[in-house]
Amino acid sequence: MVNTENKRNWLKRLIEELEMPSTAEFCRKAGLNRGLVDKLMADAHSPRMDTLEKIKKAFPQTNMNWLVSRKGEVLDTELDEEE
Repeated sequence: MVNTENKRNWLKRLIEELEMPSTAEFCRKAGLNRGLVDKLMADAHSPRMDTLEKIKKAFPQTNMNWLVSRKGEVLDTELDEEE
C-alpha cells in the first residue's frame, strides 16, 4: 500500500491541519505573498528559513521540527501542567 500522506504537499497539509478556511486567509495571517505560497504549494520552491519562521510566529501551534524536516506531528501537542 502506498502512503499518500507523505506525497501530499507539506503546505497544503499544514493549511488543512490548521483548519484554515482558505489559502488567502493563511497568507494574510502569516504575512506571506500569495505568489510565494502558490509556488511552495506547487513544490516549485523550497521554503527559506525566514518563511518557516513567519509561519511559526503566525501559527505557534505548528511544530517547527515538522516544518524543517517534515517528520513527526504537524502541530505541537500541548500538555497540561499535570501531564
